[in-house]
Amino acid sequence: MERLKLSCKNYYFTQHDNEIYCHIKVYNKFTNYKNEVTEKAICASDDKFDLKTGQRLARSRAEKVAFAQFKGWLDHYYIPKRLDENDEIFELSDRMKQYIEHQEDYIKTF
Repeated sequence: MERLKLSCKNYYFTQHDNEIYCHIKVYNKFTNYKNEVTEKAICASDDKFDLKTGQRLARSRAEKVAFAQFKGWLDHYYIPKRLDENDEIFELSDRMKQYIEHQEDYIKTF
């Protein structure tokens, strides 16, 4: 089974005064999950703003939110759906076992 990982499709930064925004698109090809997240880093008015540090901080925050949203989606949608599918598969397997036993009993009557 392929590892469930969240991949970054692309990202870019925008800046407004002392705020840096990171816009990130993420996906998981196994589950077909896609999402877009925007997070920001703010420099205090008395700090000298460092662009690279702001970009790294904004991207880290965006990735953290993307991971949290993916986990929530897995916990509340994907995993319960898969568990329901597993229950149906186990029920089908049990029915097939009953059918086999019925056919074996029927064959013995000949």
